[in-house]
Amino acid sequence: MTPKQKEVYDLLLKSEPDGTPTPSYEELCIATGVKSKSGIHRIIHALQSSGHIKKAQGRARAIRVAINISAFRMGYHMGLKAAQRGESQ
Repeated sequence: MTPKQKEVYDLLLKSEPDGTPTPSYEELCIATGVKSKSGIHRIIHALQSSGHIKKAQGRARAIRVAINISAFRMGYHMGLKAAQRGESQ
């Protein structure tokens, strides 16, 4: 992940916990210093191709981080909580 990709990823991650809409391409340009929306588009596409984010087709501001970090830290990733309780997936 490039430094700019990490910067955009971190901004998207901040919008996850409180449920606020993800920033627009214009807002991401301003926050990161990228000069054009096409530059942000390339960064978003690279993050999507690498599996870091998921983007819903045909919906504005429908970008989500692929793995919710807070759930991961709590142990819900890949059924770890179920395994701890003795349940099968």
